Amino acid sequence: MGSCSVMRSIIRYIVIGLVIVMGMILLTRFISYKVHEAELSPPPVKCVPANQARFDEEGFEIISQDPPCEVLESINRVYLQKVKPVLQVKCLMCHGIADQVPLYAIIPPASWLVKRDMQNAKKRMDMRYDFPFLGHGAPNDDLEALAKVVREDSMPPLRYKLMHWRSGLTENEKELLLKWVQESLQTLNRQGG
Repeated sequence: MGSCSVMRSIIRYIVIGLVIVMGMILLTRFISYKVHEAELSPPPVKCVPANQARFDEEGFEIISQDPPCEVLESINRVYLQKVKPVLQVKCLMCHGIADQVPLYAIIPPASWLVKRDMQNAKKRMDMRYDFPFLGHGAPNDDLEALAKVVREDSMPPLRYKLMHWRSGLTENEKELLLKWVQESLQTLNRQGG
């Protein structure tokens, strides 16, 4: 009889401990922490100014593969107006500058995982400086990679979705992103990007 009461006490403490841990996880999920990232200056955009020929050291004209600056600027204007508001909520916590993170993201050991995930996300597609993104090389490549991720619904990762239930893109958001990608690719291809 004595060992049963000891066992019940142990089980009771385990259950109480689990309830407390789950409560803390849920509580930290809904409490945000303001993050202050250092201001980074954007890297130079690889583009060609309109009507400006470039020459190498021997005087030969360089036929650039870089898109015209005006084309990238027009794509970025549409991005800022229509696309970034969606990505701000769904993607930029990892792929951009996170100005707020859930409280659990600053408490070890969860903070270690979050930091690693954010660093890996920026290595794959860095959206901190708007369009063109830093990632796969040419703007066309980044747009195609974004379209692939949207079509395959491969972002965000499952472990992120488990804690952030509405983090996946809705059908309307997917349609908006894919339309922007398609129009941007057509603009780049028409303009020699």
